Amino acid sequence: MRTFTDQLAFIKAIDERFTRMHGRYAGAHFRAAFARDNGLRFLTASVLFRASHVPSRPAQDYGTVLLVEEWVREQDEALKRLGQLVSGLATIEGHKITGTFSNTRGDAQTHTSTAGWIGWRYVSRLDLSGPVEHFQVQAPLLASGLRPWLSAPDAICNWVSGMPSSNSVTVLDQDCVVTMLPDLRARIISAEWVPGLVRLELELGVPVEQVELQLMYGEAEKQFEILPVKHQMEIEVPGDPHWIQLYLVHRTGECIAELPLNAPYTAYGKTKKAISAQRQAIADLDNGEKPLNTSPSQSRCTLKKASWLKQWLRLPTRLEVEFTSVSKMTDRPKARLQCAPPFAAR
Repeated sequence: MRTFTDQLAFIKAIDERFTRMHGRYAGAHFRAAFARDNGLRFLTASVLFRASHVPSRPAQDYGTVLLVEEWVREQDEALKRLGQLVSGLATIEGHKITGTFSNTRGDAQTHTSTAGWIGWRYVSRLDLSGPVEHFQVQAPLLASGLRPWLSAPDAICNWVSGMPSSNSVTVLDQDCVVTMLPDLRARIISAEWVPGLVRLELELGVPVEQVELQLMYGEAEKQFEILPVKHQMEIEVPGDPHWIQLYLVHRTGECIAELPLNAPYTAYGKTKKAISAQRQAIADLDNGEKPLNTSPSQSRCTLKKASWLKQWLRLPTRLEVEFTSVSKMTDRPKARLQCAPPFAAR
């Protein structure tokens, strides 16, 4: 954990970090949340550098809470704006933040499953002369034509930090500016552990020879494995480990990303979404839903007769099931089952 006691040292450290990174950022998104309390009260802000331009979202005005976002083009211009922001001299989408942020702490963010990105995260705290007054509102945040939220802190957390909805009652990183520098070298797009096999999809921003995959097998006879990386990987899992830990390691020895797989059938990213749909299909069958989209005269497939489908759905594959009709002679559904490879859809 690095600590900076003034704005100049912090901005200089970010500039030095840029010189050691692979490639340049296209710019940064500046996001902020304000509460209306005898004017606009600053709550929290973030600066997310990006490898490519993503259009800014329009401001969301809920009356009691205002959420804004602004795109600043080019890496150097974004760094300049960040320096102005922590010095109390900048605006975000026209809204001035007058306080100064002289104390900053930061470190590498390598846990892929924590925030969905990896890189470096710095938290600059607002210089306050008195005690912190925490903003806590538990009522739903609603406005005509805008997305509803379970609470104002929940909306702020999602807007500023990109965290999923969690029904939070306190503002994450209140009175802070959080700066995020995603690592452009590599990241894990998708991961899945099924018995005997780990499937991975990686995004690589550097040549493959600069990165290796290291795996730890918990409580297994073979304790670890080191492999060269490629965009799509299938790794045979030795023995019967209780857990698997994945690391993407740069040739300098730096950990780029890490991801725990705590048990078989654990998934992350794109594969997790596919498995969620698969589990929903199983739940529908368990609850008595008909697996066939046919008329009552055509379909006489009961839950018992659909047990074979449930077994297929529980296989460690992604299934595409297309039902055609029910045979009047055999009273069994005619179906075409396609076992699609986990990375076939893009």
